[in-house]
Amino acid sequence: MGVSEQIYMSMVKYWQPAIRRNSEEAMTRAARHYLKQHPEVEFLIPCLLERGDPDGRKFALDLAKLAETPELLAVLRNFALSQHGPDESRQRALQIVSEAGGLLPAGPVRVWLRGEWKEILTMGFEIHHEPTIKHSPQIMRQLRRPGKAKKPGWRKRLGF
Repeated sequence: MGVSEQIYMSMVKYWQPAIRRNSEEAMTRAARHYLKQHPEVEFLIPCLLERGDPDGRKFALDLAKLAETPELLAVLRNFALSQHGPDESRQRALQIVSEAGGLLPAGPVRVWLRGEWKEILTMGFEIHHEPTIKHSPQIMRQLRRPGKAKKPGWRKRLGF
């Protein structure tokens, strides 16, 4: 079971302005607006997750993640904790639900992995390129000049 080209094309129409703005908030609004205009698609998502082909499953996961409605997050949670679909899809659904917060019990979660039930801890963390520590303007100037930082004595010059 997959998603028809008509559904894909109608989604593209809604997402184009949000994609141009490069805004996650705009993408979420576009996804929610699309679902309001096409409520039948929301009802397809559980079916696509459980029995869809890889493209249909990816579509369902992406749309649910973008829209981030309580109903779709609950669908993702139920899918993640089921035996349906491939492990990778259930793990992605579990990650989305975990990042949304508040939808999983605290502590270990029982999931179906590699053909058996296992208890795992979900952990959410994010890797990004923005610094999390604020350095003094002097250090920041030095860090912008990579050749300087690599010369002998750089630790002393930067105050480390």
